[in-house]
Amino acid sequence: MLIEELNRHFSTAAPYASVENVEIKKYHYTDLDKIEIAVPRNGAPLGMFLSGGPDSALTTYLLAKTIQEFGFKNPIYPITTEFLARPYNIKYAWGVLRKIEELLDFKFEQHLIFPMPNHALPISDEDKKVIMSFNIQQYHDRYNLSCIVNGLTANPPISEVGDTLYGDSSKERDEADVILQKLKNKRVQYPFLFSNKKVVSYFYNHFDLLDSLFPLTRSCEAEMHETSYFTKDCFEVRHEEKYCWWCRERRWGFEQYRPNDFTNKVKI
Repeated sequence: MLIEELNRHFSTAAPYASVENVEIKKYHYTDLDKIEIAVPRNGAPLGMFLSGGPDSALTTYLLAKTIQEFGFKNPIYPITTEFLARPYNIKYAWGVLRKIEELLDFKFEQHLIFPMPNHALPISDEDKKVIMSFNIQQYHDRYNLSCIVNGLTANPPISEVGDTLYGDSSKERDEADVILQKLKNKRVQYPFLFSNKKVVSYFYNHFDLLDSLFPLTRSCEAEMHETSYFTKDCFEVRHEEKYCWWCRERRWGFEQYRPNDFTNKVKI
């Protein structure tokens, strides 16, 4: 079964709804396909993973918007994992939060931040998971979080966004059984788990966020020295064959709405 088809058979909000009294908001992007966001009716606090990328930025916006539309008062604690290999996360996450506060007249709670080791260091994926789990559990306990919302999305087809020299082939392709495993964690919500970047761009356009929120996000993983301390992206500093995987995915999802963002500006 294709990842996109899982949307019609499984509810990403159902696991959380099985352990908490929630109100569920459905945002449709076709007659049959939707994303879901569940909010506890008792006003319990929620955590929100925010990297500063377009996926987590949109999910944060929709979570705050959903709380407002229900008339609830749930506090949202943004959580940013500062990967030492990507020291721009805090900067872009901060800008995203301030813009959402402005757009929705919404106030976020304390911004929770913890570092993760550089990808180049000799540390295993399992060790990284231990560090991540420890910090998340600390936040759960300290702030009484009912759940954490994660903006993880499905990958584009490999035939349309292939691997590059600058990238990790493990991002390659989602398998349905692996994706569905994530729904076993009943205290994490993945609204876009079955939806890719084209769905994300649809909602940016639908909610008129393409010129306000989207430009404040960052996907690019080009190096600091190339990008004037992470103020430029691959389209400004690299030839196309060297684009990072994340820039290629961003272009695949958003080019139909913002084509000028993705023209190559590197002089030959």
